[in-house]
Amino acid sequence: MGGPLFGGLLGLIYYIVYYVTGDNIFLVLTFTSIILNLGNLIPVSPLDGGQIAEAISPILCYIGFPFLIYLFTLSNRLKSKILLLFIMVAGIYQTYNFTIKYKTDSYYKLDKPIKIKFIIIYGMLILSLAISAIYLYNSFDFKDICHSIVRFK
Repeated sequence: MGGPLFGGLLGLIYYIVYYVTGDNIFLVLTFTSIILNLGNLIPVSPLDGGQIAEAISPILCYIGFPFLIYLFTLSNRLKSKILLLFIMVAGIYQTYNFTIKYKTDSYYKLDKPIKIKFIIIYGMLILSLAISAIYLYNSFDFKDICHSIVRFK
């Protein structure tokens, strides 16, 4: 959870620097940081969201796969499809192995208050990053901003 949490805070720092300086590079860095960290919270095992989901319940890991399939069909680039396919294959393998370990190994058993704490923090992190991404996407025209900061045309 540390990666997406600090990545979201870094996005906030980028936005504050953009707000103070008005430099579009920091706005693009803000949006990129938020989107990458939001994607990293998808509950599939190789990602940070999968690690958090495993602590709560292995069932949550299976919930992330339809979202990855949706992203796979939505993607137009071959590199993105290959990356998503790799994450899905690795995720299926790791989730299956974890499900077997979860049933037999007492190491993975957490107390109910700790699971609730994980659920609240995970949910608040996803909610705050999603609201930030929607706000930035609706408030700024990133295609024009990206063209304005490109050094080589």
